[in-house]
Amino acid sequence: MNAIDQGFERHLSKLSQALQRFRGERALVAAVLALTRELGVRLAFVAERQLPQAHVLAMADRDNLQQPYFYDHERTPCRGVMLGEVVSIPCDVSLHYPAERGLDAYLGVPLPSSQGEVLGVLALMDERPLAEPAALQTLLEALAPRLAAELECVQLRRQGG
Repeated sequence: MNAIDQGFERHLSKLSQALQRFRGERALVAAVLALTRELGVRLAFVAERQLPQAHVLAMADRDNLQQPYFYDHERTPCRGVMLGEVVSIPCDVSLHYPAERGLDAYLGVPLPSSQGEVLGVLALMDERPLAEPAALQTLLEALAPRLAAELECVQLRRQGG
């Protein structure tokens, strides 16, 4: 096993441990806090796809949880993720998306429903370029099914299901 594989396994194990006691919105919050702590990135968030805006349900700015909020994802890197694409901008994100001033990197993966529709996005952002973006993408993709299931449960509870 090489160093990248060992790092992946260690990160995935720690993130899984952080999530094991939680369900629903609490699992989403635990995930974003664990991501910022484990990976040393500035921001991690889970946003659900709503039209015309996205709704951030859980966001950590380092160790600080942020209040949920809505945002227009059309002019952000999240737009592609909401369409089902992985979006990786390992550096210079603010050159492509001026609203992201002060941030240098973005990585987002879609959160698919059990029917394959995009429910939302799991994303990381940082003030520095991302080291090993492919490994980080693999890590987020490994977490995505669990977080998508939790997001789907949140939405079902909200609908009274």
